[in-house]
Amino acid sequence: MYDISPDLSRIRTLRTWYGMWVDRIDEAIAGAEQREKERQQGEERRPPTPDWIVLSIGVGARPIEVHVGGCYAAGKR
Repeated sequence: MYDISPDLSRIRTLRTWYGMWVDRIDEAIAGAEQREKERQQGEERRPPTPDWIVLSIGVGARPIEVHVGGCYAAGKR
């Protein structure tokens, strides 16, 4: 058998302590699974990257730049 005290109250205390940790671990797993599910849904619902992005400054302003879709310099516009 394992090196656990034969004292019943100590064994019950250990069971309670480790039971609380198992609950915490289960909550962490559930949270991680939810975040992964949301990430996957976001990827599935994300619109496709456009071929080109035309940038301007201000509403109704003339275009000042053209970037290929997915260009890092275009930012999150």
